Parts: sequence; C-alpha cells; structure tokens
Amino acid sequence: MKHIYVLILSVCFSTSIFAQSVEPVEPWQTDISVALEEVEHQYSMHMTNVGDAEVNLRLTADVQSIVDGAEYRFCWGPSCYLWGAVDYTSPDSEFWIVNIQPDAIDTSFYTDYRHNSNYGTSTIDYCWWDVDNPNDESCFTINWSLLIDNVATNDQPTFELTGMSPNPVVGTSAFQYQLGAASNNVQVVFYNLMGEKVRESRLAADNGVVFVQADDFEAGVYFYSLVVDGKVLSTKKMLVSK
Repeated sequence: MKHIYVLILSVCFSTSIFAQSVEPVEPWQTDISVALEEVEHQYSMHMTNVGDAEVNLRLTADVQSIVDGAEYRFCWGPSCYLWGAVDYTSPDSEFWIVNIQPDAIDTSFYTDYRHNSNYGTSTIDYCWWDVDNPNDESCFTINWSLLIDNVATNDQPTFELTGMSPNPVVGTSAFQYQLGAASNNVQVVFYNLMGEKVRESRLAADNGVVFVQADDFEAGVYFYSLVVDGKVLSTKKMLVSK
C-alpha cells in the first residue's frame, strides 16, 4: 500500500519536452477526457531508462493552468502525494528518489484528476529529472478535460483565456480573453503562490487583450483568473522576472 505524504512545493520553470534518459514505454496520452459522472480518473504510465547509466529520479508536476475547483495528484515510487491545484515535486530524500537501471522499467507512476463537476481543461506538465544530472530531464503534458454528454453545444460554457506571452514577464506581456455571451461584470484577478489576491482589474469588454507590466509585480510565480459574474472560468500561470 502506498503511503500519503505532504508534498514539498516547488516551481518548474521549463515546460519544453526533452528526449533524455527516461521515456514512456507506451505512447504518452496528451489529451484525456473525463466523463461528468466519473468522480476520479486515473492515468498510469510505465517509464523506462533508455540511457546507458543508472538514473535517480524525482518528479515534478508543473501546473500550466487548472480549472477552478478541480484538483489532481500523482504517485511515484513508494508514495502518493496529496491532492492539490499547484506545482509539486517529490521530496528530496533517498526514500522517495526512484532508481532505474539502464533498460529497466518502473511501473509506479500514475496520476489522478478530479473535475468536481467544473467545466474546462486543465493542463499539467509532468517532468522526470535525474538528481545527479538535472539537465537530464523528460517532460510530458496532459490536458485534462471534462467531457459532457447529451448537452447541446450552445448550452455549454464558451470562453477562452490564453496564456501570457511572452512568459516570463520581463517588461510588457499580454494575454487575450473572449466570452461567448455578454456580461456586465468581467474581471481578471491575479494571485500569488499562497493564493492571496495581489491585483484585480475590471474588463470593460467581453473580449480583448490585457497588458501586464513586470514592474507591477514582485519577481515570482503568479496565477491569473478570468472571473465573470463572480465565477472563475479559467486560470493560467505567469512568471515574473526582474
């Protein structure tokens, strides 16, 4: 039986996909749809060492965006880590570091997602990296989506919130938003990693471009949410670099 341990909060700044020592045995599934009646969906993957030397691996889940009210977790090695909605890294301890010899296969990884009846898509990068060679990193993405059956398209929420570009923010960056219906109360709200609100702005139109200045924030990791009539529709992550 796997043990549950409190996660250590970490930030993964790289979301690129690297072809390094560790690869999935089967093709990685990027897009996963979860049925409305399915409370919890699990995805597992066997990882293999395709290099010529052993690797000692930790695993980071890097949340690019997550639907408000949804949550995820992952299991790796001897442990499963607590449910949440932010970045997590497996602990830096010999007990939790997974060793894989060349050509060997590890079967311990799986990740779970709960939409909690919240519509939208959550994007999470899962990155394996060798503690003895951090540049030896392999990252893969899952887009978790709530699948709604027997519902007319025009009855489903329609909205879009794009990622920050460029990201990290070092001067001026921007993102776009678009709503499928008119609203009198549209806001963008920024939060720090502790979930504290640090800035909010009222948006006058139902679609447009929002510009963000690095000077308005301390350096670090933030999340920004599109909020309509008091309901969070989508959340994205941004990095601010000074």
